[in-house]
Amino acid sequence: MASAPPLRIWLYSAALAVGMVGLCMLLRHVPGPRYDNTIAGQTKTFLDAPRPEGQWRVLALGSSLLRAATPQTASVQRADLPDIAWMRMTKGGGGIGYLQPSLATLGSRPPEMLVLEQNLFLPDNNNAIMDQLREDVWHWAKQAVSFLSAGKLASPPPYWEHNDQELAFTCNPEQRKLSASQIRQHATELQNLYRQGTFDAALINNIATLAQRGVRVVLLDVRRSLLIEQQTAQQKTDWQRHLHALLPASHNIIYISSPAFTQQDLYCDASHLNKQGARLFAPWWQSQLQQLRDGR
Repeated sequence: MASAPPLRIWLYSAALAVGMVGLCMLLRHVPGPRYDNTIAGQTKTFLDAPRPEGQWRVLALGSSLLRAATPQTASVQRADLPDIAWMRMTKGGGGIGYLQPSLATLGSRPPEMLVLEQNLFLPDNNNAIMDQLREDVWHWAKQAVSFLSAGKLASPPPYWEHNDQELAFTCNPEQRKLSASQIRQHATELQNLYRQGTFDAALINNIATLAQRGVRVVLLDVRRSLLIEQQTAQQKTDWQRHLHALLPASHNIIYISSPAFTQQDLYCDASHLNKQGARLFAPWWQSQLQQLRDGR
C-alpha cells in the first residue's frame, strides 16, 4: 500500500496554489487586453469619439440574450439609424460581472441613452471570482507560450480586442437539441434566480444617478421562448415588480419588453433568438430606438 505524501508536500502545494491565485489577482491591475478593461477601453473610446451634431450615443449592455437578438455590426446600425451611434457589449449569464468597469466609465462622459438588459440585474449565476481567474490564467498562459516560442509577447487574439461587438452569437448543435427535461431544468434555474430577489445596491444607485443626470436609461426585457416565459411567469413578474420599486419608471427610466414571439423555431434553444428571430427583432428594436431618440 502506497504511503501518503509527507505533510510538507501538501503545505508546498497549498502555498503554490495560493501564490498562483495571488499572482493572477495582481496581474489584473496590469494594463492589458483582458475582458473587463478591454471593454471599458472600448466604451471610453466610443464615448470620447467626435460625432455629428445632434447624433445620439446609445450604449447597450446585456447578456447573451441581447447579443443573439442584435447581431448587426456597427456599420449596419449606422446605415439603418444614421442619427444614432450604437455600441453593444455583452457577457454570458446574469449579473453585471465584467461589464461593471465599462459602466464605471460613464461618470465623466455619459451617453445620451443607456440600454441595460434586465438580466444584468439578476444574481450572477456563475462564480465571478473563478471566472475571472480562469480568464486570466488562460490569457497569461498564451502570452507565456508566445514569449517562449517567439521571444516576445504576441498581439492579443482578436476576441480580446473586439469582444462581442462585431461577433455574431453562435448557436451550437448542443443548444438546438435541448430535450423537454433540459428546458424544464433551465426554467427551474431561472425560477430560483428570480426568487432570490437580491439586487446589487451599487448598480441600482449608479443607474438612478445617471437618470438624474439626464441619461435616458432603458431597462430592456429580452423575452425568452414561450416555453420558458410561461413556466417562469409568476417568479419573473414578482422580480420585475421589485425592480420597478427600486427604479420607478420616469421620463429617464423606461421599461421596454421585446415582442413575445410564439414560434419556437425562431429560437436557437429555449432562450436565444436565432438568425430568423433576430431578423424579426431588428425592425422592432430600431423603431424603439428611433422613437426614444425623437422623444416619443
